[in-house]
Amino acid sequence: MWVAVVIGSLLASGLAPVAAEDQLSEAFVKAAERIAPSVVAIRVTKTEQVSAPSFEFFEPPELRRFFREYRFRFPSPPSEEPEGEEGLQERRGPRRLDPFDRWRDRTEPVPVPQQGVGSGVILTQDGHIVTNSHVVKDAEKIEVLFYDGETAEAKLVGTDPNSDLAVIKVDTERELTAARFADSQRLRVGQWVLAIGSPFGLTHSVSAGIISGLQRNVGAIRRRFAYESFIQTDADINQGSSGGALVNLDGEVVGICVAIASENFMGVAPYPGTGFAIPADRVRDVTRQLIDRGKVVRGFLGVVLRVLDRAEASRRGLEVKEAVVVVEVLPNSPADQAGFEAKDVILRYQGEGVTGLDEFRSRVAATKPGTETELTVLRGDQEVTLKVTIGEQPEPVTAAEAPVSSDWGLQLQTLTDDLAEQMDCQGLSGALVTDVQPGSPADEAGLEPGDLILEVSREAAASAEACAQALSQAGDKALVRVRQASGETLYKTLTKR
Repeated sequence: MWVAVVIGSLLASGLAPVAAEDQLSEAFVKAAERIAPSVVAIRVTKTEQVSAPSFEFFEPPELRRFFREYRFRFPSPPSEEPEGEEGLQERRGPRRLDPFDRWRDRTEPVPVPQQGVGSGVILTQDGHIVTNSHVVKDAEKIEVLFYDGETAEAKLVGTDPNSDLAVIKVDTERELTAARFADSQRLRVGQWVLAIGSPFGLTHSVSAGIISGLQRNVGAIRRRFAYESFIQTDADINQGSSGGALVNLDGEVVGICVAIASENFMGVAPYPGTGFAIPADRVRDVTRQLIDRGKVVRGFLGVVLRVLDRAEASRRGLEVKEAVVVVEVLPNSPADQAGFEAKDVILRYQGEGVTGLDEFRSRVAATKPGTETELTVLRGDQEVTLKVTIGEQPEPVTAAEAPVSSDWGLQLQTLTDDLAEQMDCQGLSGALVTDVQPGSPADEAGLEPGDLILEVSREAAASAEACAQALSQAGDKALVRVRQASGETLYKTLTKR
């Protein structure tokens, strides 16, 4: 359909049908040829602790029947040999053991090597490559496969889980072709793009589509300080495409492929043609910091924000695309010290108007910590100017003990005094959620990393172990009382399918 539209436009210019189609096809070919040497496949190896289910699930029925019917005993001493037909049956051969017996009742976790495939884009001629953080997470070995089939081992330079970006580096004598990056601010909905990566391990696969939408926030990055604002495209993005390139018809990278619309994070059945990419401008900023310092430093204000609904914004005389209002001010944060209040509407930052939530968060994050800046807010019907010294965004909470896993799809960590101070919840006890498995009961209930579980079934959960035990005794439903990262406390129901 899209080809027909383009051909129609070219026909209006007087081009013959075959020439128009050839011209479009040639544009795709040239773009693919320009970007191909800069795209790599990435193989990762890691070891995961896996609880082995009943082995009969994997055992072919024919094999299971064979071992059940021909499970002979070891030869008995001659004096104990049975007589008759039974004895003959016993003497037909040495007794064999069912090799699956040792696995049937095994439930303890066992280390299992896991291999995964992703994609990457060459950033620099000296070997820096960008990919997704989730592609190389916990990798013990990273191998890069180049366009010509050669391979090289890579090392991790740094990761930024909040944007799902990572940088790896190869040391190689070969000449590398660094990709060119476009200005993603100039993207338009309807623009042609190509996606190139290694879907399902099929290296350097190319698909075509258009930009379907911009500034999409879909909840794919489940973190407290997540930055999405993705590019949406209908160019095919599948498993293994993560970290690959989304390029314009000049072969310039406009985004790094990151996710597809699936049941894992959108609560709907998978639909082909809905993929997402991280904008090139953010990729440039994050990778530059990872290469220079091994981590990303972002400015921090310390407020919980939301978009004011249009009816309320109109009543207050606000004529912006998205009016940003303060829901909560985090205690002892830069915003708290500057005098911010809940219900303040943020009008200007550093003298420039605020047009939307994502735009404002990105501008604060890009501000160097320690910078003194001015913000203008609407408080009631009065404009108030506040001076604030931007802080540094806190590091992700790290575990002081081994996390406790539960079959509800949670990783839990006992709240320590140090963690409580970081999260400004001194005096509380509970189980801190450090990870949520996509598609699990916890995920479907809306639990997120950074949430603090205070109660299970209206009983206090004083530690990760106590919480996991209470969940294991809860049956198919569990009512949990949760303190969210924003400070709000509410009840959620976890339901097993």
